[in-house]
Amino acid sequence: MNADSPLIKTVALEQPAPKDVQEILDSLDKLERSALSTLLNFLGNGQSGNSCEFDLGVCTGYADMLFFARRIDASQRQALASHALDLSLG
Repeated sequence: MNADSPLIKTVALEQPAPKDVQEILDSLDKLERSALSTLLNFLGNGQSGNSCEFDLGVCTGYADMLFFARRIDASQRQALASHALDLSLG
């Protein structure tokens, strides 16, 4: 299946993100964007069933994976991790 397949559900952010984070999300393919948006939504609304610390680790780990896969650069990885931390702090 293609990473931009119409079969992949589009996930919108439930809370506004800084412009740089939104630009990063827009640059990713649909599969990556949906996964990251879901993780950020979990942090923002706390309804994943996991601890906030666990969700923060998953979100920053996903940003690390995107960095190591060369899908984002180091400054973009930092922006995603900072936004995830802000969401986790409420």
